[in-house]
This record gives sequence, structure tokens and C-alpha cells, in this order.
Amino acid sequence: MKNALKSLIFLMVLGGLVFVSSCGDDDEGGVVDQDNPTITINAPSEGAIISASSQVATSISISDDVEISSVSISVGNGTVTIFEVDEVDIADESFSFNQNIAIPADVVLGAHTLEVTVEDASGNVSSSSVNLEAYPVYTDGETTILVESVPDQVSDYTGDNTIYMVGTHQETEWTVDTGSDPLSIYTDSEGTVTFYHQIPNTGAEFKFVRGLVWEKVQKDENGAELVGNNTVEADAKKATFTIGSWRDYNPEVSNNSNGTIISIDGSLVSDTHTVSGNIQPAITTQAAISSVAYAVVDEDDSEVASGTVTIDGNGNFSEDIDVSAYALGSYKVVLSATDAEGNSGREDEVLNLVEFPCDDSGEEAVASNMTRIIVNVAATSDDIYATGNFDGDIWGTVDDQYKLTKLSDGCYYIDLALTSGQIVQFFRYNEGYSDWWRGQATNTAGSDATANYNVDADSDGSTIKLYYAYWREEPSN
Repeated sequence: MKNALKSLIFLMVLGGLVFVSSCGDDDEGGVVDQDNPTITINAPSEGAIISASSQVATSISISDDVEISSVSISVGNGTVTIFEVDEVDIADESFSFNQNIAIPADVVLGAHTLEVTVEDASGNVSSSSVNLEAYPVYTDGETTILVESVPDQVSDYTGDNTIYMVGTHQETEWTVDTGSDPLSIYTDSEGTVTFYHQIPNTGAEFKFVRGLVWEKVQKDENGAELVGNNTVEADAKKATFTIGSWRDYNPEVSNNSNGTIISIDGSLVSDTHTVSGNIQPAITTQAAISSVAYAVVDEDDSEVASGTVTIDGNGNFSEDIDVSAYALGSYKVVLSATDAEGNSGREDEVLNLVEFPCDDSGEEAVASNMTRIIVNVAATSDDIYATGNFDGDIWGTVDDQYKLTKLSDGCYYIDLALTSGQIVQFFRYNEGYSDWWRGQATNTAGSDATANYNVDADSDGSTIKLYYAYWREEPSN
């Protein structure tokens, strides 16, 4: 009896478990739906360009193994949504969305996302998206040029202040005329202004100019000339630029501080370098110059010297700086000026401190009774001669025995019999000079003040290294 009762209780419990289990199963074959809906975005493609006032075709397919409940489709940039649609109570295993989306005339430019979110009847959710980019205008086979920032030196960029592109993309290259390309102005829904233009996508170099006047050409944010031109590569869909300042609103800065100082056997030929230039008021404002400063910067962009200078009534200045402690290398001499309206102009030049570049190691050794003079001069195609009061007075004599042998561009040598107290000079022979001395090698342009090499000791069997930065004058031919 007890065994029969136990069996009855066991069967009742087992039946209850089976009943509970069957009630918890899904109506569709007793299996829980855990599969997410499938989304396929056929159009637009990843990275597609959308342009203001255009229509963008979409092709989106959605499917689910049981039933789609809702679909949400949107296009936006994370801040502004330009399209949004919600489809609910679909109650079907598939859904298609094929509709042209109208892009607003003031769409915010840049990155956007088309995002699709789907939920099925069991609460399973899927999302898929493609990245889009908004242009003010786009044409296949052309590059859209965008200027995202312009100087506030000008308040109204219309009329005589219209911005033009001038460069290699023009039929007549680099021509500032009525055939130049004006930029259009685009204002988006957030009030951001962008300037734009389209050119063939064959690549180009160009500059931006206001009002078809070269004096109104762009400069960088420091008021300096651009390093090279604006460039755009062939096949580019777009290129983005900023304009730092305008030439006619910046002080005009002419920097004459470039130069090279040679180190010979560990000693610089000059311990000073002249920083000089000319400063003029801005063309448009004529605002008074309030300050002029220079800085010397090394190859690591570390400042090694700086100072302020005072210009004379014509805008000129000149100041010598001590370079005796500088290491060999290339330095940038930065000259900048600021005017009473806060606008600045700048021009950079290069100062090089380098080892003596001429090498005679491939030549026969100098004879014990001769002195070899190796000369580094400004490069020329003319023959160079030694002259002076050696071998008698041979000033200006053009004779092969006094002709220097070329080692390389700018490098020459000659072996001479010299004694203490004699003077040696060098000159280039050119028929464009009315007198030989006009072609003297010198370290003072326009003067012979530094043309002499004075023999001050017995130099037989030795080598002398000389450097000359200039020819006294340039020939007339």
C-alpha cells in the first residue's frame, strides 16, 4: 500500500513539471526567439557624399525569423537630425525602405550617419549604420574646395572683398582678372559660414586673393608669406583650407637677414651676423608700426637669441648679433612687426653656419716652396683669377698662370709663391664688367674693403682657406 502511494505521488509531481515546462515554451514550436533582426543597407554606401538641397536615394532591407515590430531610420551629425522616421506595428517578417531623403539647403557640413534600428516582436534589437559626409555642393569629376576660416580683418566678403582662387587650375594660369574663380558663401543651419568652389579634379596649386588684386593675397596667421602654395591632389573629392590673414591688412616686412657664415678649421670667419630689414605700414590701414622684433631659432625650434629694434623714418633697421657661441647648423631668423591695430607681419630668413665646403684632397700636394690658397666664392660660370702685388704688380692681369682651378661649384684653388707683406685678391673675368675690379671677390657687397688677403708670415708648403660671400658688383650682361 505504501509503495503504491509513493508511486502515485511521484507521477503527480512529474506531471506538474511537464505542465509547467510546456506553459513556458513559445507558441511557435515551443522554442524561445533569440535571433536579432537582419538589416542590409544597400544605399547609400559607406562614405557617400550628400550635398545641400540634393535627394539621397535609400535602399534598406530588413528581415526577421518571426516578426518585425518597429523600425527607426535617421540621418544626423549627433547634434542636428536632418531626417527621421519611425515605422511601428509592422507585424511582418520583412520590411523594405526605399525612399529619397531630402537634404536641407542649410545642412551642417561634415560627418553624418544614417542609422537604422529594428526591434522584433520578441524584443530583440539590431542596429546598422553608414557614414556620410555633407558638402555644400558635389559634382562627380570635380574637387570641392572649402575654406572653413577667414580673417576677421574683413567683415563683409562680398563685392570688392570677394575671395577668388588664382592658380594652375585656370585656363591662363595665375591670372588675376575677371576670369578668376570666385568662392561662393554657404551658411548652415547653425550659422557657420563656409566658402566654397569647385575645380576639375586634376590637381592644382593656388592662392586665395580678395577682389582680384594681388596686394590682397592671403598670408598665414602670423602675417608671413605661405610656404609654397595651397595644393590639392588629383582625384580628391574635397580639400579644406583656412586663410590666416590678408597681406594688405598686415605690416609689410622685408627681412634681409639671410646669410652663411663659414667655419674654417673650427673658427667662424665672422663672430657677428647682421639682422636687417625694412618695415612699412599695412597697405589698406596705414596703421602706425608699434613694435618690431627679431628672434633666432635653431633646428629644434628653440630660441637662441631675440630682441627688439627701432626703425628709422624710412622703416629701415640694422643690428649686429653675436653668433660666436652658436653651434654649426641652420638657423631661422624671424622678423616680425605689429601695428597699432594689432595686425602683424612676418618674414623668415635662413642663417647657415657650416664647415668650409671645399676639399682639395684629390689634388697633388702643394710644393714646399708654394702656398696653396683654397677659395670658397659665390658660384659662377666665369673664370676666376688671382691678382695682387706678387710677381710684381699684376693687378687685373688675365693670365692662365693666375687662373684658379675649379674643385667644385664655388670652390677653387691656386698655388702661388708668396712672401710676407704681399696682397692677394681674386676676381671673376666677365666682359660685362667695364673694369676688372668690379668683379672682385669680397665679403662686403659693393666694396673692396674685405677683398684683400694679406700675407703676414712665411706660408711655404701650407694651405690657406678663404671665404668670400659676394662679388663686388654683378656684370651688366
